[in-house]
Formats: sequence, structure tokens, C-alpha cells
Amino acid sequence: MNSGSITDSISNSSVGGNEYVGGLVGDNRGRVTSGAANGSVVGKGRYVDTLVGRGEDGSVTNSMGNARVLKEERTGLGDRMS
Repeated sequence: MNSGSITDSISNSSVGGNEYVGGLVGDNRGRVTSGAANGSVVGKGRYVDTLVGRGEDGSVTNSMGNARVLKEERTGLGDRMS
């Protein structure tokens, strides 16, 4: 979780988890400025996205997510990737 500031950062990695998964930060409650995420993001639950998984309490400016996202959906009939 980011509760401070992330500035001029680039992530070129692959990340995975259940919930709160992002290419740069999973749960942003602070500020992201001039950030970028490349690579891939894999998640099974809520809040899975290219740059920031969950960002409701923070801010993102001048940033870009280019990561490939694979999210496993819970359907009740079995799990599937989308």
C-alpha cells in the first residue's frame, strides 16, 4: 500500500495476487506522479488493474499503465480467466 508519494517510477515486472494487485502499486492512498507499469498483472479478486489496483483514496497524475491484465473471475460455476 502506498500512503506517501511515488514519483518518476517505472515497473517492468510481472506481478500477481488475489486482490489489490497493480503493476506499480496495489492499493494507492497517496500520490502517484509520472509513474508507468509494463509487464503483466494477474489477479483473482477485486481491484486488479494495469497501474494501480485500487486507487479510490489517492491520486494519479501523468502516469500510464501498459501492463497486460489477466483476471480470474468467480462465477459460481468454476473459475475462468478473462
